[in-house]
Amino acid sequence: FEKNHWRPPAALEDYVKNGNKGALWKSGGKPNADGSPSGEATTEEIEQRRQWFESHAPVSDSEVLKRKEWFERQLTDDEKVMRRQWVKRSTKEAKRITTDELSDVLAALNDGEKPSDEQLKAIEECVRRRREELGFKPASQDDNDMITQEEFVCAVADTHFYVPQTDEERMRAEEEALEAMRQEEMARETEEAAYLAMEAEEEREKAGLTEEEAEALAAAEAGNDEEAAFLDELEQDDLEAKPNEDDVEMTAEEEAAWNDFLEGKDNENAGDAEVEELSPEEQARLAEEEEQRLAAEAAAEEAWASEEFEGEEDWAEGEGDAPEAELDEAQKDELEALVEEDPEEQWEADEEDWGDEEVAEEEEEIDEMAQEEKGQPLQWKLPLPEVTNPQFLKSYFTVIKYTPSHSFLGGKQKRVWVVDHFTRCFYNLEKSGKIKKEHAANKLLQLERNVQDPNRLRLMFFDAAHSYELQFYSPQERERFYETASAIRPSIRVYAPDLTNQDQSVEACTTTIDGVGPNTVTVTCNNAAGKPVARELTGECKVNASKLLTEPLTIWVGTFNLTGHHPPRNSKELNDWMPKDKYDIYAVAVQEASYRKEESEWFEYVQHHLGKEYLTLASMSVWDTLLIVLSRKKHLLKITNVEGSTKATVHKSVCGTKGGIGISLRYLETSMAFVTCHLAARLERNAMRNTNLEEVVDGLQLAVRETDFCNQFNHVFMFGDFNYRVELDNSSAQEMIDSKQYQALLDYDQLTTQRRDEGVLHGFQEPPITFAPTYRMQVGSDQYMAEKGNAPSYCSRVLTRSMTNTWVKCTGYRAFRSVQVSEHQPVNATFIVRCVRPTMSCFMKAQSPIPQFIFEELAFTESTGPLIKKPQLMIVSGFTATAKNIDAVSGQTASPSWSGNLPRMESVTQAQEYLETCHFIFIVREAAEKREDKAHRGTAHLPLFSRVIGVQDMQQEFDADIMAHGKCLGKLTGKFRWEAAPLAM
Repeated sequence: FEKNHWRPPAALEDYVKNGNKGALWKSGGKPNADGSPSGEATTEEIEQRRQWFESHAPVSDSEVLKRKEWFERQLTDDEKVMRRQWVKRSTKEAKRITTDELSDVLAALNDGEKPSDEQLKAIEECVRRRREELGFKPASQDDNDMITQEEFVCAVADTHFYVPQTDEERMRAEEEALEAMRQEEMARETEEAAYLAMEAEEEREKAGLTEEEAEALAAAEAGNDEEAAFLDELEQDDLEAKPNEDDVEMTAEEEAAWNDFLEGKDNENAGDAEVEELSPEEQARLAEEEEQRLAAEAAAEEAWASEEFEGEEDWAEGEGDAPEAELDEAQKDELEALVEEDPEEQWEADEEDWGDEEVAEEEEEIDEMAQEEKGQPLQWKLPLPEVTNPQFLKSYFTVIKYTPSHSFLGGKQKRVWVVDHFTRCFYNLEKSGKIKKEHAANKLLQLERNVQDPNRLRLMFFDAAHSYELQFYSPQERERFYETASAIRPSIRVYAPDLTNQDQSVEACTTTIDGVGPNTVTVTCNNAAGKPVARELTGECKVNASKLLTEPLTIWVGTFNLTGHHPPRNSKELNDWMPKDKYDIYAVAVQEASYRKEESEWFEYVQHHLGKEYLTLASMSVWDTLLIVLSRKKHLLKITNVEGSTKATVHKSVCGTKGGIGISLRYLETSMAFVTCHLAARLERNAMRNTNLEEVVDGLQLAVRETDFCNQFNHVFMFGDFNYRVELDNSSAQEMIDSKQYQALLDYDQLTTQRRDEGVLHGFQEPPITFAPTYRMQVGSDQYMAEKGNAPSYCSRVLTRSMTNTWVKCTGYRAFRSVQVSEHQPVNATFIVRCVRPTMSCFMKAQSPIPQFIFEELAFTESTGPLIKKPQLMIVSGFTATAKNIDAVSGQTASPSWSGNLPRMESVTQAQEYLETCHFIFIVREAAEKREDKAHRGTAHLPLFSRVIGVQDMQQEFDADIMAHGKCLGKLTGKFRWEAAPLAM
């Protein structure tokens, strides 16, 4: 301060931005001959600076020295993050080496040959002469020993140290040498930063200070070195005004694009939907793919009819067509250790987790669906002769290996997999019956049923280099494999009331099935060749069983538009919005995250905040909108079918870089999707926002590709910056906010009116809003920007859509005015979801008939959609085979109907309690449309709650909303019944 307090403001700003390398800082602000300051700094301003310095530094020299020492050694969590950022930035710009490192760098330039002492002296002499010519005087010996990149290149050229034969060789050699320089500097800086962090932690512990005390002490020292300047730059960057779309005037081109969009909307419904014609080349490609698909199906049928089994080369490790495991080795090791823990300890820990006060508040709402099983999950013994269908405790399954190729289905030979509960292992057998591959049950990472193909299933083991894709003979065979494989897993608790302690006070236990001595039984089952044989079952096996069909899962979803600013650096602010270690799944979305220097910066920020107990399931981005979904590590083994998709909006010239992201998953038997979006800004662009929503709904490809995400998942969580505004003058809106009349204010909310009048996001629900509008805030304050004229609005929202046969409870919907780093407030919502467990129908004592669902007639009524030239119907469910390409009674109609040719849909399970949690999906498609992504005309779903138990052979009528583009286009009406399926021969 004493040296530089007289410099003009422009020079100080240059130092803040560029450090001591700034040209204006180096040249500006030298005093006049009479000693008076030059530039714009007046005498009064200099005096103000001096007074400020005196008032902010009223400590002794010894205290200053003590604080400086602590500042250098003591780092808070936030400072550690900032220091890592500074090191990262500094190392990227590193362009100097020491004279001691000069020999190694020259060797890299000279293809590994070390330079001689004479060559080194020549290089150093050349550097010295260049410095003399430029008038460079090093401030210290350290500076004198450092050689810059520019000095190095010039010295090499002047001394002709290395004369390459070609220009390409010269460029390559220079790049290698410069890269060696950068690596040396980066290694040195990283080592110093690591040492500082370690020293700071040790010193804090020795001094007995808390992190808060150390942070306060560190904050008191305002260092003026390069690191402090960088931190000041970050803070200044956050305070600078960011350009907001509401404030930027439209250009002539944007105005023209907006008018074209409005004109297109006026003509959008003028005629029927056009069917896009394909080129002859595309038609030929589609025909070839269909031919390959038919050939693959024929090969599968031939394989099942064959008596041949795979030979010695069966599923060799590292086989070329085997898909690689998705997790890296470190993650797999962590999860494997988790699986090997005592299951009883895991269940007890879960019970403790559910003891939170927030969950206890919901007990009255949950009632008969209690939060957790009553009683302790104690050990219980069950004699093997009392188990229904004990042959499934050691089951042989004949499969065909599936490969992605259309023309090859893994060969024509069959393979055999065995699920053995008594040894707790999975076996892959050779033709002779000898074990070729063996995997322990606690090594099973994922057991995933394919959504598109009801005959396929994927296994992934910790100790296998690749996953196994299995193709079963029928959906029923796949379901039996899935049931018995789920029951053998130590990390999963299954719904098996008949394998649970029959004491009414106990609803869950670890059951030991005793097949030792007199409890040994003989069963008839197929051998490796598929022939029925008598087999003796002996030994013990364990099943984690429950009498409750569901288990609870807590979910946190949050959205935050950063408007280009850095996220909160204060850990308390961030924890208010995103509390650590409180929920099972976190889905975090941000918009306008343009502050990022690297693509993964935000994702790493969230992962670091939540800690090592959480693993990322998926993370995706479109423009500056990002979505990341994380799960507790202990739940990862229950999660399958993780998929992601992005959709950028079409009208970029009008609405900018907007779009949506979707990530779907399956937790046990319950499917869910997390969808975020960022829609067009400006008060008047309601129609554009509606169009953006339609594009996101139609464009995100998740799970069943023939339909959108609205009607196929048990739960859909949709959240983000929808940008719908409050259409009210600012003063009236402010009066309502001051008096907390939020519901009255919502009467003027555009999203509320568009959902009511235009049918936007039909079927979605929003929790009650009990907080003030979240936009538009003054950065660094909890006050609104009243000078902008527009009323405060609810831009950030959370909506959900759940099927009627599911259970979900919103436990909170909040905004956080304490987080003031953006013009938007962050918003979150929290939920408890009851997730269905794997159901062990094969072990149920009461063996009910397998239901077969028979649809007698279906009709698309009250249609507001376009004419469909060749309507076809597709029926999808998770518990039957899929029915495709069912032609309507007639074409060229907006209201098609189907009757007479509807297939019988046979269930894969007899468990009626489970079936009542399931649903059918009916997808109406345009068969005349050759482009698969354009053929969707509407989807309806039929939940089976109260339509299975006690209504066998009874005709039932139903009607369901048909949706497309997020809107209701009519009703699907029909009749159906279920009857007992004929017994398989």
